[in-house]
Parts: sequence; C-alpha cells; structure tokens
Amino acid sequence: MASSSAKAKGFYSIIQFVPDLDRCEGANVGVVLAVPPLGYLGVRLSQDNAAPRRFFGPDGIDTGRLDVAKSGMKSRILHEGVHWTSAEDLVHFSNCEGNHLGLVPPRTILTEDPEADLERLYLRLVESDNPRQILSQPADRIATMTPLSFEAKAALAPPGRTLDDPELITRDGPGLYAIYGSPDVWQQLGLGPPPDDRPLYVGKAEESVVRRDVHQHFRTGKTGSSTVRRSLAAFLRRPLQLKAQPRNPAKPDHFSSYSVDKDGDARLTEWMRANLRLALWLRPDDHELRPIESALLQHWQPPLNGQGVKTPYSGMLSSVRKSMADEARAWKP
Repeated sequence: MASSSAKAKGFYSIIQFVPDLDRCEGANVGVVLAVPPLGYLGVRLSQDNAAPRRFFGPDGIDTGRLDVAKSGMKSRILHEGVHWTSAEDLVHFSNCEGNHLGLVPPRTILTEDPEADLERLYLRLVESDNPRQILSQPADRIATMTPLSFEAKAALAPPGRTLDDPELITRDGPGLYAIYGSPDVWQQLGLGPPPDDRPLYVGKAEESVVRRDVHQHFRTGKTGSSTVRRSLAAFLRRPLQLKAQPRNPAKPDHFSSYSVDKDGDARLTEWMRANLRLALWLRPDDHELRPIESALLQHWQPPLNGQGVKTPYSGMLSSVRKSMADEARAWKP
C-alpha cells in the first residue's frame, strides 16, 4: 500500500437534490471529485433517480426536469472545474448555484487513483441504502468558507493533541477549538462508525481558548456549565453509570443545564482525558469568531454540537440530553 506522502490531495462534494429548500432535506444524486495536483476532475451522477423517488415519492418529482438539471450541473462543473485549484473554488461555484441541486461543503481526500476513489465515493454516498442527509442550511445558502475559515480548518485538523501536551499550555488567546475521538470513542458514545475524520465538537473562546474554555470542559465539577460535558455525559450515562442531578442541588431549576453526581463527574473527567484530543486555532487579529465557527460547523457537522448547526446526529443528541434533564428534574436529595 502506498504511503499517504505518495498520494495527491484533492477534495470532493456530494451533489444533492433538495425539492423543498425551506425543509432542507436532500437526497444524494451524485459526487464530484477534484484532484488539482493530478489535473483530475470527475463527476458521477445517479442514472435512475432512485434515492429522490424513494424518499420524496414518485409523484412529487419530475424526473425529466431533474435529469436536465443534473446534466446542466455536470456540464457547468466540467467547464468551470478545470480552473479549480482549491476547495474554496468549489465553494464559490456552489454559492453561485441557485436551483434545487446543491453541493454540500467539500471534504479533503488523499488519493493515488482518483477514478477508483470517485467510484468508491459514489457507491458509498449515493448508492448506499441510506443516501438521505439533512442539510444544516438550504442547498443554495451553504455557509461560505472564507480564506480565514480554511486557515482555521487546517489548524484544527485531526488528530489533535493529548491534554498533557505542552502546546496546549504555552499557546493561548481568543480562537476556536475542536475535540476529537477515535473510531472506538465514536462507538463507545453510541454514534456508530465515524463517516470521516470530523471532530466530535467545535467551540469558540472570545478571550482564552485554553484557560477559560477548554480547561473548563475537562474539569470535574463543571458539567453544569459545560455543553460538551453534558452531551458526553448523556451518551456515556450507562457505560460510566452517571446519575443526573440539578446543577445547583440547593436550588434545583434549569434542568436542561444538568450536572451529574460527584463520583460520576470524576469518572467522566477521567474518561475524557484518556480518550479525547484537542486542536486549537488562535485568531490572528480582531476578526469576529462567530462566522468562522459557523462555517466550520456547517462544514463538519460535529455530532456533539447542539446549537448553531443541524446534523444527522441532532435527533439522537436531543433525545439523550432530554433523558438526563428528566432525571435531573426527578432528582431528590
């Protein structure tokens, strides 16, 4: 097997058909793969429109018009894509598309055989049994990845650093952070196998990315004030035998901001420090962090983020957190 250093870096995107832009529900109908270092650009489209007909019903879709739209998009991609040198170019192309076909935010791929990889991507993402995805925004309003967003994305790339890495202590300031877990961690959380190398959670810190934000998430006794700790506690409730309780037992209220029992909170911290890794990006100037964070949330769709993005994991996250909130509400001293 060739090493990753022998492979060329490219990017791919799923082509989705979104009949109702307000509902943001799309069926995968194709894949585009670009590998500029190899001069490769390929588009693979569904021929039978099986996914749109299966999910939206045969009577609600004009397959003839859909075929024309797909053919038109393919022609535009092949015409303009020869000039693409980075994923930003694909994002710009996507933002200029205004019909019911859209491109989801691109993802990076290393390849030595683009044609074979395009076929594998098509079979996995379009011809699979469950090609339906929920977009966080309508297809023609996908968040724009600016150059600064791409800079942040590169700095926050996996696998991240362990919590005792000196780099996490010596660098600090306003910025973004990403929390990563291995495929085994995804399985422990009940999320299933990770679809790619996306982080579990992305957050921002307006003042101190290390002292005030990251360290709070990894500190026992902070579950009531840490969104990511509450999400992890909800998924690890049974494996770690965690018991939800009000954040302030002396004045029980705001049960959605639940905490967990003292011993369980210590077990949660131990699990987090043993299993999770961090990546940091420090803001280089006074740019506003929220648009950059928002673009990365739309791009990655991390499963533990409950606000600012709707992901395929949002329903599951809401359900397990509601169970914890209900247990906190029923808590007795």
